[in-house]
Amino acid sequence: LIDPITSVWTSGREMGTRLLEDFARLQNQMLYQGLDYYIIDPELFAEGDGVSERGSVEYRIHGERYEMVVLPPMRNLERDAGGKLLEFARKGGKICGLYSIPFEDIQEGSEVRAFGEIFGTDGEALWSAYCQGKKLVTKETGSCCLAGSIEEAIGWMTTKVNMNWEINAVDGLGREGLPIVSGTGEDGAERLFVVNTSGNARRLEVRDPHGRSWKLALEAYESRRLECGCCLEAPHKCLTMKVEGDMEFELEGPNAIRLGF
Repeated sequence: LIDPITSVWTSGREMGTRLLEDFARLQNQMLYQGLDYYIIDPELFAEGDGVSERGSVEYRIHGERYEMVVLPPMRNLERDAGGKLLEFARKGGKICGLYSIPFEDIQEGSEVRAFGEIFGTDGEALWSAYCQGKKLVTKETGSCCLAGSIEEAIGWMTTKVNMNWEINAVDGLGREGLPIVSGTGEDGAERLFVVNTSGNARRLEVRDPHGRSWKLALEAYESRRLECGCCLEAPHKCLTMKVEGDMEFELEGPNAIRLGF
């Protein structure tokens, strides 16, 4: 998920705020729907490459592998990052854009206008429609999709990436307020962390990467860590964390981290 920071800086206060708000909404919905992501700045993104292997294309950077690149609403993208993204698209890599695509040249030698060809649309016209709050139509071109709403973006992404875990609400309250994060531990075990951020008790059905399903009950504001086929933490365990005042962190080594509240 590429950070639209340069577009925010060059769009004025009103549109810059709107870009940040839509960026946050997209992140929240991806988290709630189990779409694991990493926010990457354009400079770091430019250090990666699209790699085609065994019939699929991934974006790889510093040992990490990504099935898809997601573009939040933006008007421009740095030259080197844009070049790598275009290479990824031309190899058949999956890209999902939301509302708009880069169209504005901000560095000499940029190929930013080529995004219009990749997505089969006019980036400048899209940006104008986005600024005016017009309804945009979702369009899929090759391995790329430009979504006209966050819901349509999420829908397209969930059909194009490997969803290892599946969470379904069986209490009629829907998926809202149930962010999840999944991954593979150093021991090779697939694990899932789920949080009930609402004040209501929730009843869920969980399906792990091996296709096994079971029921899970969460009390209000309860979180659970799951492993394939089982729960790693008893329901009665509770950790209280005070957030008033300053918080001190001690780093064991170099690590880029983003904190948001």
